[in-house]
Parts: sequence; C-alpha cells; structure tokens
Amino acid sequence: MDAKITKDRLSNLLSYDWLKIVAAILGAVCLLSVLFTTMRTRPRDNQIFAVYAYTDLQRGLEESRVGEDMLEKGVFSYDILKTQTESFNGNMYSGMAFNARRAAGEGTVMFISDVRKPAEEGKEPVKSALQTLAGDMIEKDASGNERMGLFLDPQKFFSDCEKYLQRFFGENWQTGALDEGEAEACFLARNGRDKRYKNEESIKKGIEDEKARLNKLREDLIAVTAMFESGKFSFVSVKGENKEHVCAVNVGKLGGLSNVYYYTEEDNGTTVRKTDAVCLTIFDNGDRQGDLKYETVSFFRYLGDHFNG
Repeated sequence: MDAKITKDRLSNLLSYDWLKIVAAILGAVCLLSVLFTTMRTRPRDNQIFAVYAYTDLQRGLEESRVGEDMLEKGVFSYDILKTQTESFNGNMYSGMAFNARRAAGEGTVMFISDVRKPAEEGKEPVKSALQTLAGDMIEKDASGNERMGLFLDPQKFFSDCEKYLQRFFGENWQTGALDEGEAEACFLARNGRDKRYKNEESIKKGIEDEKARLNKLREDLIAVTAMFESGKFSFVSVKGENKEHVCAVNVGKLGGLSNVYYYTEEDNGTTVRKTDAVCLTIFDNGDRQGDLKYETVSFFRYLGDHFNG
C-alpha cells in the first residue's frame, strides 16, 4: 500500500478533513481543562480568607493589593489557600450584594464605621453604620435573652483562641511546649482527605506545617494581646434592649489605614479622610470554619504591624 505523504494528499486532507482536525484539537483542549480542574486543589470555604468593607467606607489606593500582600508576607498559615477583598460602597445595589454574600455564608471579617454624632435638639440620634447593622441583628431566644447575630463577640473570640491554644500548649500556653501528638491528630482530622496529601512524604510535610501553624498562632495572639494593652486596638459595643454587646474592634488608630479604607467628614468646608471610627467585625460563620477561624488573629496582627505608620 502506498502511504507516502504527498503534496496532493496533504492538500486533500486539509480540504476535506480540516473540520475534524479542529474538532479533535478543541476536544483535546477541553479534556485537558477538565482534567486539570478535577485534579487541582480547590479551596474549601474555610480556606478562603475574605475581607469586606461595608457600604459606608471608601477604598484607598492600597485596597486592591491587600489580599496579594497578605499572601506574599505569609500572614496566614499554610491552610489558607486564597484571599479576597471586596468593598460594598459604590452604587444602589451594594447593599443587596452584601446581603447575597452573607446569605451564602461568605466573608470572614468586615470593616465598618462607628461614627457617633450627638443628637440635634428635638431629633433622634443618628446611628452609626455599626450600630444600625449590629443592633438590628441582635436576637432573642425563647426566654428573652439577647445574643449577637451576624457578628461574633471579639472579646470572647480572643478568649476562645486562648482556650484553643491550651489544647496544644497546656494551661500556660504562652510558654508551654507544643504537644506534637495533638498537633498531628488535629492535622489528620482536618486534612486527612485533602488532595495535597496523597503519600507518606506529603503527609509528613503537612504535619510539620500544622506545627508551624500552631506556633505562629500563639505568637500572633501574644502580639495582638499586646496591641490591645497598648491601646492600639479597643473593643466596641452596641446597646441592645437589655445589655451592651461587644461586636467589633476599633482599629482606627492605625495611621496607615486610610490607604485601605476610610470615611469622609467636612472640616471647615474641606472634605477630609478619617479612620478614627473605623472598626473591624468578625462574621459569625458557625462551626464550618473549624480550626481556621483563628486565622483572623493573624489578620489583626497584620493590621497592627503593617498599618502602624
């Protein structure tokens, strides 16, 4: 059989079968794309750290770089695979977008202002964005007891983090030695089926990363605690019907924060950027964040260190 490739045969092939060739190429590309998508590691919800800014705040020039900057600086542990930033300031649909995100359980922390102005004579006080949002979300149980909705109590959050670290470092968690067996058990419980850990060598590396995560979390909590003690951070409350609810942390004393988020006020006819009343809230995402809920401690340290100018 004469199977020699000639100019005429090649011309005929291209003339009559070019559609089949194009289809075959496209099919191969699609197959490779599906294969890559199937095999790559997809972040679980708790492996995404999402930073939001509420509708009352405007974006500074550094806002778009924050997510990338945190990854470059190693702000989080090995188990945070993706960061996001999103501002809900801008148009009439921003509030709807925020509600949609929260309905889907998205978001880790959110910046919001707590600008409290004295009431004008004969008028009701104007509530701040934080008072309005957090206050409207206060819930009551069947006994009439109030609890925060939407946001966690940050004071309790940091206290819970201390208890969490005691599991691995003992009662004196600031100086105690790491219980490596407990760290390994924690890693296997959370990442035992993770695609990143397919063999003994990768699992061993993951356990070492888990130990580093816990040691870093301890260092970050010690640093953030010192920031509260120095007055750099302070807790903020809103009043419910029966009691005050701690719902946020004022981070407005950070001098460089206006490069990320700020609000504006009029001062003698001039519009000025301000951060004094900028607060950070922690979303209540239930139990689905698991151990990684405490990555927020590392975010507080990042704020205190990076925007302290």
